[in-house]
Amino acid sequence: MSFIVLRRERMISYLFKDGICFWGAMQIVALLISLLLVLRQVRLQNKVHLITSVNILLTKWRSEMYLKARRHVCENYSPDRTEFDHASSLVAGFFEELGVYWKKGVVDEDILWEFFSDQTVSYWAILKNQLLTIRKELDDSFFSNFISFYQRVQIICKKKKLPHSDLTAEEISKVIKGEMNNIQYMEISQDLSIKADSTSD
Repeated sequence: MSFIVLRRERMISYLFKDGICFWGAMQIVALLISLLLVLRQVRLQNKVHLITSVNILLTKWRSEMYLKARRHVCENYSPDRTEFDHASSLVAGFFEELGVYWKKGVVDEDILWEFFSDQTVSYWAILKNQLLTIRKELDDSFFSNFISFYQRVQIICKKKKLPHSDLTAEEISKVIKGEMNNIQYMEISQDLSIKADSTSD
């Protein structure tokens, strides 16, 4: 037993001879701590980037321009409508943008699903006939990212054991009614905010 202890002491004495190995070990420890701090900073930056990206998307979706476009699309909905006007293009373009962010991994898939899955399913149902028509008449690559993201949302819904089939005519009517209420609420909120700002000035 004493022989083992003696060998261990000799090994330690050799490794830390003149303090060289000790300072080398300290440098390695310092390097590891630095790497951990860098990784922590990167993670924090990624979280900040994610929050900023989602906030930008939500702000755009709730902006006056998009509220008007959403209202126009809902008010003029028809299951056999083929006209693809500026409002339809604007709304579909938003979900095309979401599809690009999802495909490129710019924004986390789960976050996009949490914030925009309902709207994606709803506006796919509302704009479906218009989108399929313009893709057939012009180019089948139009709004392909919107379609891909919609399909991905359906897959996630299926995994989560949530409804994942296309909306029925009755469900679309309920969705439009709910969306109109949401739009009206946000428009009123914006008006009140503007009045409050003008009063404070």
